[in-house]
Amino acid sequence: MKNKKKIINILIVLLIAIALIGVALRGFCVYCNEVIASCDDKCKDSPDELPFCEYALVPGTSKTVYGGDENFYYTARVESVAKLYAAGKVRYIIVSGDNSRKTYDETSDMKNDLISLGVPESAILCDFAGFRTLDSIYRAKNLFHCSELVIVTQRYHCARAIYLAEKIGINAMGLAAPEPDPIRFDWLIKRNHSREYLARIKAWLDVNIINSQPKFPQ
Repeated sequence: MKNKKKIINILIVLLIAIALIGVALRGFCVYCNEVIASCDDKCKDSPDELPFCEYALVPGTSKTVYGGDENFYYTARVESVAKLYAAGKVRYIIVSGDNSRKTYDETSDMKNDLISLGVPESAILCDFAGFRTLDSIYRAKNLFHCSELVIVTQRYHCARAIYLAEKIGINAMGLAAPEPDPIRFDWLIKRNHSREYLARIKAWLDVNIINSQPKFPQ
């Protein structure tokens, strides 16, 4: 009987400990997201709302989705930064993407499409090792010596990118590229926003605890 009571007491303590850990983890996740969400007001909806900045950065994403259909997120980023350049708000555009496979080259896709939109090739700077947002921002500082950036991406992603840039020592603002039609692509928007919740936690850990570095610093 005593052993049974002892086991029950141990189980109760374990359950309480697990519950407390769960509450602490949830609080930590909320904290990370709130810290990064505080950068959202630095992301603007129009080039007219932004001051002049020497460099814009476009984080890469695939030009197409599975099946070869257009990736709206890609198209919106490229068109938005082209408008930013046409408005005279930036002098150079850094296109930073994944080129880890011979058949996959986000950077060249962005460069070619920007040229087709009227951006001169001389204004486009290529980074072929922007495997993730952190890498793209670190390399903008290391390769192109950026102290200021306008980051062009969708709003849900923009706050994290700005937060990372500022933690790395870059004064950053953002231009929010449009998202897909919320009626047709509600599932896609919800999926990306859900992933972003976890990505913000990882970003906070990267720059505050882990001190993560890009795969290729330079």
